[in-house]
Amino acid sequence: IKLLIMAIKFSEIFGIKGQQGKTTQDLPAIEGMELSTASAGLYKKQRDDVCFFYFKEGATFAGVYTKSSTKSHCIVWNQSITSKKIKALFVNTKNANTLNGQQGYTAIKELAYLISRNKNISQKDILVHHPYESFSRSVEYFISAAADDPNVLAIKMTLYRTGDKSPFIDALKRAAEKGKQVVCLVELKARFDEQRNIHWANELENAGVHVVYGLVGLKTHSKISLVIRKEKKKFKSYAHIGTGNYHSQTSNLYTDMGLLTCNKTICSEIIEVFNYLTGISLKTDYKKLLLAPINMKSTFIKLISRETKNALADKPSMIMGKMNQLEDVNLIQALYEASKAGVKIILFIRGFCTLKAGIKGLSENITVISVIGRFLEHSRIFYFANGKEELDAGEYYIGSADWMHRNLHKRVEVITPILDDNLKTQIADHLKVLIGDNRQAWLMNIDGTYTQRKPKGNSIAGTHKVMMEKYKNHEYSVKKLF
Repeated sequence: IKLLIMAIKFSEIFGIKGQQGKTTQDLPAIEGMELSTASAGLYKKQRDDVCFFYFKEGATFAGVYTKSSTKSHCIVWNQSITSKKIKALFVNTKNANTLNGQQGYTAIKELAYLISRNKNISQKDILVHHPYESFSRSVEYFISAAADDPNVLAIKMTLYRTGDKSPFIDALKRAAEKGKQVVCLVELKARFDEQRNIHWANELENAGVHVVYGLVGLKTHSKISLVIRKEKKKFKSYAHIGTGNYHSQTSNLYTDMGLLTCNKTICSEIIEVFNYLTGISLKTDYKKLLLAPINMKSTFIKLISRETKNALADKPSMIMGKMNQLEDVNLIQALYEASKAGVKIILFIRGFCTLKAGIKGLSENITVISVIGRFLEHSRIFYFANGKEELDAGEYYIGSADWMHRNLHKRVEVITPILDDNLKTQIADHLKVLIGDNRQAWLMNIDGTYTQRKPKGNSIAGTHKVMMEKYKNHEYSVKKLF
């Protein structure tokens, strides 16, 4: 985004296209662009002091830059990006500070990316990748914004692990105190967090939150939240489905993904999951979601078997799975059968894996990689080619479950499909980075031991370094959410 502004807190003011701004009535409509104004508080007296031009597809524009040797950082930034596709122009009314060093340029750069990454769940699905993208400005903000939004009627979420000073607890309490219907499932059997979770359950109940403790005999390990909002006399649902805990501290140390969506089918099934957790739903015919212990394991076996059939029919076939541990006997047997049929299988298993890779006649088409580095690899990602050659054209799933017997039979787990093609591409790009890792990746040998990959020459491609470099300019925000 071309930007003519110094450091002001813009993300709180209005979203892309000026949805919260005031559209001017003084200028005639100009084909190919939208213009909005808003107040950023640059003047003591309340008045509009910034304007935002959004250029539609196919629009072109022209301009000139100053030749001054003391040009401001916004001019330096603009000149650095004019060879790229320009989508928007932002202008503030007061002078741009010039002699403020690297800090001034950093402010411009961060503001540009903050605006360009501004997203709206109601327009399309959003995939967030932590810690490379901000947890506080996405998942935390999702719940916090819902708590403060007068149009939000209900918030529901599961808490398996959360921190000592959890913003989620504060948001849920605040929402309940404002009269919203708030339901929180707190898992009291989360290992090492039992005492903390009992404390939070009491805090929430005292604030008026309806606290539930799940189903007898099952540990609730899913990471889901639901927001129900009134919009134009109708009710609309928004959901978050993640691979990691609602824990602000570990979000900076663990790699996880989360889907923010308002897809009607997925949200309606998330509602059914909460009904299941509170004992008022017997639904078993989920169309999109994979829910353990109901349909998750059987669906995965069907998906693996489909790849096996495709390979035998000389159709494109491939399986990739990223998880913490792999131990389920039935899934391992299905993977062996797929390998014998010629399916290429790549598994990223950070922890223990009872499958043996590379055994001729059994698992010679299976590669097991463990990535160990700065961050703890925690995301669960599953890919099935489904007859498609391109990596971003197959089927993708993310969620809370590993391929372990306990996850598939003794826990409530939720995994969601990724339906948006752009999000599939985003995940595919990450998998390519994992495959190409020659620094932090360890390959399983036939005997079950691991050998660390070694870089050749100066080509060092550690996953975490590559991903940090990839996302370093992405100051992520999902404002405005709804």
